[in-house]
Amino acid sequence: MQKVLKLVAVFTLIMCFMACSDDDDNARTVSFKRAVYILSSNQAIEVEIGLSEPAGQELVVPFEVFGTAVEGEDYSLFAREFVVAPGENSAKIVITPVDNIYSDRQIRLELGNVVGYEYGNYRVALIPVETKEVITTSFVTDTYELKNFVTVSMNMYIGGSSYKNPSYPVLVPFEIDPSSTAELGIHFEIVGGNQQLVMPIGGTSAQVKLKCLKKEAGKDKIVLRMSDEDLHYLAGERNRTIITIDGPTRFEDLVGIWRMDGFTSLAHVKSSVLSGDESDLEHLPENNPVTDKLIFKTGATNRMDVSQITGDLARYLRDCDLSSVKEEEEYLYEMGDNPPFQSVLTMEMSEANVNYSVTSTKIRKAQIGFRLLDGGNTLELRVFDYEPTDFLQKTYQYRSTSSAFSKEPMKRDFTLVFKFVREN
Repeated sequence: MQKVLKLVAVFTLIMCFMACSDDDDNARTVSFKRAVYILSSNQAIEVEIGLSEPAGQELVVPFEVFGTAVEGEDYSLFAREFVVAPGENSAKIVITPVDNIYSDRQIRLELGNVVGYEYGNYRVALIPVETKEVITTSFVTDTYELKNFVTVSMNMYIGGSSYKNPSYPVLVPFEIDPSSTAELGIHFEIVGGNQQLVMPIGGTSAQVKLKCLKKEAGKDKIVLRMSDEDLHYLAGERNRTIITIDGPTRFEDLVGIWRMDGFTSLAHVKSSVLSGDESDLEHLPENNPVTDKLIFKTGATNRMDVSQITGDLARYLRDCDLSSVKEEEEYLYEMGDNPPFQSVLTMEMSEANVNYSVTSTKIRKAQIGFRLLDGGNTLELRVFDYEPTDFLQKTYQYRSTSSAFSKEPMKRDFTLVFKFVREN
């Protein structure tokens, strides 16, 4: 700000000098409207000239560009002259910031000669260039799995603090590393086509979405890395991430015997109960012995056999047919305040006891989620379509009558997640 004030003082002296000149007071003049403009770090500006009287015909006013700022690096300028339309007494040009990361740079514009016109108060305009802050970037995780689609996310930081909620879209270019075995356009595509991660206005992370086109053995790795060309961004902890193309999950991938390995969302469910109401936490389905087994079979129909489930999950599950509904990305809220966005296969069970109870029974079709992890050796079972009568009763009553939770009142913080490991 002190530098800007100094510039204003200099131009005030220039204005006084020019005002004391011997020019004819009745001469037609052309002048910048202001002595000083400021090019902000992320928003274009309009620089304007004015005439002392409207132009009788189209008037072209040339100007020269000087200064320490570098065109194409700090700013872009698409005109080298002002064009005043007949009957008008002003014209504008636009200057746009580019990668202005260096301090103490400025643009100096100087009006050229115009036949029949004298210079007014400001023949010269100085434009200090505000610097963009360098943003440190880091992919959220080292690895992703691409089923149908995958959203790759990047966190951003300025001065060690998280950078979020920008007032304009932030575009972060990336490169597809030569170590990738999958080919763009054959095995995958970038949704939207632009090789950049985008943090939208008000966003919390920059993202890009990839689509699976083809799964091929030996050509299933995509390596994304930060571009070295954009000086506005500095690679942080994770400057690259590896995406493995798994392709859509098939029921055949589930076929086999799976042994219980724990109720993994229990702590999150307990912490999410409104006001920590202890009565709502009574009788949670915590009894899930490691001897319990799920069996998936193919035949005339795709079947889930729960005859070897003896713990609390038996209150909910029934032997049933399974049919695929969709496989798409969902936020996994049980994983914390900044939940990851991961592919979940949703299937419909031909029957389930949605009351999740020994004493209360309501049998109907219900949806359930699956995720295959660890190269197909771990199965995640996600129970969200339930109407509990033994536990979380108040939570369910509140969420099922609130418009905020739509048709799946228990899906977000109260999805019950169980992990199984493959036996064969």
